[in-house]
Amino acid sequence: RYGPKGALSRGPFLRGSSRRIGVPPATEHKFIVVASPVSKYYGADSKAIKALVVDYCDRAAPQGLGNVKTAANYAPDLKPSALAQKMGYNVTLYLDPKEHKYIEEFATSNFAAIKGDRYVTPCSGSILPSITNLSIQQLARRMDLKVERRKIAIEELEEFDEVASLGTAALVSPVSSIVHGEKNYKIGADERDEEHSPIFKQLQRELMDIQTGQSPDEFRWMTDALSAAS
Repeated sequence: RYGPKGALSRGPFLRGSSRRIGVPPATEHKFIVVASPVSKYYGADSKAIKALVVDYCDRAAPQGLGNVKTAANYAPDLKPSALAQKMGYNVTLYLDPKEHKYIEEFATSNFAAIKGDRYVTPCSGSILPSITNLSIQQLARRMDLKVERRKIAIEELEEFDEVASLGTAALVSPVSSIVHGEKNYKIGADERDEEHSPIFKQLQRELMDIQTGQSPDEFRWMTDALSAAS
């Protein structure tokens, strides 16, 4: 159905299954893996997405579970995302939970930007690590981009040439605008322009070419599933 741009998403999760009432840690668990064919999370490759900064609640608490893939990582955004979608936005963006000054991550994925010859992505203990972001960073270095992992003030959005949402499902989704209160940060060219976010689009093509075997895997990311199973 999805062709070469599709993927098999595998979601392993662990849940407590002990027969008890109360809140002590479980003594019995069930490990479950859900597998499903998927396409790109935000649809068409060429269309950039719009983001809304949520500043009336936090996705994660300082020293909380923001860097762990748990239900608590996603539940706080269910209502904000539903409201944002009704307003015409594709995704929500969260700031740091302590000072509300620095960009952390999108509800579904990591944040990254291009600023001249630099690839910039936030560094925080409450961000969920993304293998897609890490892979794109390696490809960015191969393109002679300097990779910076650091704090990113929300005002720095004005200085970015490109912004993208990076994740297992989102892949590399260019962002055309980010609204924060009364401020609308326009990113790069017009969102309808096919030349929007050329660097991120190139990075995505290189990643997918490796995934589909069209380019050599010099990073040794790929694994033969049948050989691994045996």
